[in-house]
Amino acid sequence: PIITQEQCNQYAQIAEWCNENNAHIEDKGKYYEVVENEVIHRAPIDDTPSLEQRINDIELALMELAGDL
Repeated sequence: PIITQEQCNQYAQIAEWCNENNAHIEDKGKYYEVVENEVIHRAPIDDTPSLEQRINDIELALMELAGDL
C-alpha cells in the first residue's frame, strides 16, 4: 500500500509515464507492476453511404425536384 507522500508522488509519476506509454499499474498485493496495455484492433468506422443509399438519395431528390413529393 502507498503510505507516505513520497510513495504517492512516485506512484503519480509512474501513472503519468504509463499514460504516455500505453501501460498501466497492476496491484500485485505486496508490490505494484507496470504492465503494457493490450492493443485492441477495431475496424475503422466508415460513414460513407452505400451505393444503394446514394442512389435512393438521388432518386428522392429528383422526385422532390419534379414535384412528386
